[in-house]
Amino acid sequence: MARRVWRWWLLLLMFALVMTRALLEEDLAQEEDEARPFMGMDAPPIGHAVPFAEVWAHSYCRALEVLVEVSREYPGAFPFVVRPACVPLFRCGGCCSDEGLHCAPTATYNASMQILTIRPFHKPEMQEMSFLQHGACECRTRRNGQRRGRNRGQGKGRRKQRGRGCSSCSGSRCLPETGRRACRRERPRR
Repeated sequence: MARRVWRWWLLLLMFALVMTRALLEEDLAQEEDEARPFMGMDAPPIGHAVPFAEVWAHSYCRALEVLVEVSREYPGAFPFVVRPACVPLFRCGGCCSDEGLHCAPTATYNASMQILTIRPFHKPEMQEMSFLQHGACECRTRRNGQRRGRNRGQGKGRRKQRGRGCSSCSGSRCLPETGRRACRRERPRR
């Protein structure tokens, strides 16, 4: 009787080892696939070049899924911890055929997502938050003077003028010091 039990345990142990090895090999194959750059459903084998048409199609202006930090979408709104810290959103990205064009959204919509908020000495809570997503994108002309990644607000704010000194100085290289009326040039050196 004891011999039969040992045989069953040995068979069970061998089966567990075979299954563990198969799972490990599957995980290794999956890690190798993830390590390769993903260019679409028909990615070429390692060592082969991606065809130009596929590169062009994947690099042109379109809505792409990107991870965006919640704190960037709602700056200063959370004096506590949020999880996940990043959310997947569709945003316009890619290149246009001309440097005078930029990839801009033509259709946007709001998507609600559940976010876990963790406050000190409070129970964690689930909150629904709304995030702006880009539905469609196209290449549009840039406005004059607008650089990539720089947004100018419209308003009648005072523009910082370079090269002008403070009111007590007429020097063109004199810069007013923050919060003071004296110039840097007038301050004694130590």
